[in-house]
Amino acid sequence: MEENLKIKVKNESSHAILIVLPDLRFKRTWSPGASISVTLEVLREAVFDKGFKHFLDAGSLYIESEEARIELGLQEEGGPAPKKALNKSQMLKLLKADPLEVFKKTMESFSREQCTAIADLAIEDKYLDVSKAKIIKDTSGIDIIKAVQLNLEG
Repeated sequence: MEENLKIKVKNESSHAILIVLPDLRFKRTWSPGASISVTLEVLREAVFDKGFKHFLDAGSLYIESEEARIELGLQEEGGPAPKKALNKSQMLKLLKADPLEVFKKTMESFSREQCTAIADLAIEDKYLDVSKAKIIKDTSGIDIIKAVQLNLEG
C-alpha cells in the first residue's frame, strides 16, 4: 500500500475522541460516529502511540479497511475483524434483552474498557439483574448492585 493512501478511521463510541501526536504534527477530534481519513504513513506511526492503540484495542476507533488493519498488524490475514464498540442502544439490548449465555459470551469477548462502559450504563439505568451483575463484576471489576445502592442512598 502506498504511504499517501487515505484510510477511514471511525469513532464507534458515544463520546468525542481527541488524538494528538505532536511528532507527526497530527491532531484530530472525532465526534461520535464520525469517520476521518488518515494517511497510511500517519497510521503506521500512530499504532505505536499508547493512547491511539488503546482506542483501537477498546473498539472506540475502528480502521475500516481490512487491508490496512492487516498491514498495520492489527488483524491477522483471514482472521476475524477487531470488535467495534457498542453504542448505547446496543448495550441496553445486551443488558435487557439478550439471554444470559449470549450476554456472558459477549462480555468475555470484550475489552475491559467496553465491559466498564456497560457497567456504567447499568448503574446509570439502575439495572439490577443479579446474574448479569455477577458477570459484569467478573469482567469489569465493578459491583453494579452496590453502586446502584450507594447512588440511591446518596
